[in-house]
Amino acid sequence: MAQNIQSISDDVHTLTVALKKAKADGLSGLGPEVARLNEQLEALKANLERLRDARSNLIDELVAEVANVAGNALQSLRVCSLPAENEVDVSSAMVSQLIFNDRPPTAALTP
Repeated sequence: MAQNIQSISDDVHTLTVALKKAKADGLSGLGPEVARLNEQLEALKANLERLRDARSNLIDELVAEVANVAGNALQSLRVCSLPAENEVDVSSAMVSQLIFNDRPPTAALTP
């Protein structure tokens, strides 16, 4: 019986040592995985920054294009000659219709 207890005690001691070693190896074994995940995170951050820059550039280009179209629409309205009795107030809604519906200027100004 004492021999069985000694054998069990030795097995528990061996298991304890093995668990401590596995725990230590497991934590140190995670180092390369953590480094790899950090690299992927940095790459993701860089790609997100590139997407933000691209979105910002696209918005800037869109605003410039809308301003250009609005300016051209206003220029074409200035060129149109309407008789004095048919004068209309050119509102931003009309300009918006001209820009986004591609209507000729005179169609939007018909009384």
